Amino acid sequence: MRTDNETTYFSPAGAITLGSGMTNSKSIAISEQKRYKSIVLVDLQRGKESVMSHSAASAPWVTQVARSTDAPRFIFFDLGGVIALFDRNIAIRQISAAADISIDVVREFLCDTDLQHRHESGEVDQNEFYAAFCAATGTHCSLDKLLAAGNQMFTLNVRILPIIANLAMTGHRLGILSNTCVSHWEYCHSQYSVLRHAFAVNALSYEIGAIKPDPTIYAAAAQLAGVARQEIFFTDDRIENVVAAQEAGFDAEQFISPRDLAHGLRSRGVRLNY
Repeated sequence: MRTDNETTYFSPAGAITLGSGMTNSKSIAISEQKRYKSIVLVDLQRGKESVMSHSAASAPWVTQVARSTDAPRFIFFDLGGVIALFDRNIAIRQISAAADISIDVVREFLCDTDLQHRHESGEVDQNEFYAAFCAATGTHCSLDKLLAAGNQMFTLNVRILPIIANLAMTGHRLGILSNTCVSHWEYCHSQYSVLRHAFAVNALSYEIGAIKPDPTIYAAAAQLAGVARQEIFFTDDRIENVVAAQEAGFDAEQFISPRDLAHGLRSRGVRLNY
């Protein structure tokens, strides 16, 4: 996992992670120029400021691409399974070890009850969820220890970051539309600086009080985006959420891979260096 002392640059060639002081973005850019007509570099340590500083005016080796007037006015990404990959089995094993209880007990609590659903919808807050877990499992594992065990199932999907960088650099407004709970969101938001710098809107289920595919969450997301529903593009890895978004008036497509997403965006008038 990248640390705060490392800097990650992205170009069509992929990701390059470097320790601080090892090199600079210009040397990377010059090297990549030999293979690509135009590139986008993103310094995730400095986030959005770096996206803006690597403009065509300040860095002639970077070509900015004009945004088509036919392109979506707002683009929503799902979080889990799209930007942040996760394995629920890892969380179950880690919670089992942290609480010193069996994997089956943890799995039954998380998968065979509706508490996680109610937690992500905001009906049950973090303290209530913790109290219910302790009561159901007969454990008194500390809240901080339990949260750490559950949150560390996420990994950043680095393959999608060049697409996000391209979109941000060309002036597209981006947002997160996710079923999540406060601890998962705060963990990902603190760990992955792209979430802090590239996205203008966060439409989160626990704040809105509704979970995809409930139509309520799509209506709230459109209101937060401030554009008409038909001007929104949304990608999600779960097909039922995509279908619900389409029924709510969004243009939506199931996330399969970054390459498929890039193709889908280009077909909608979004120009990408990917």
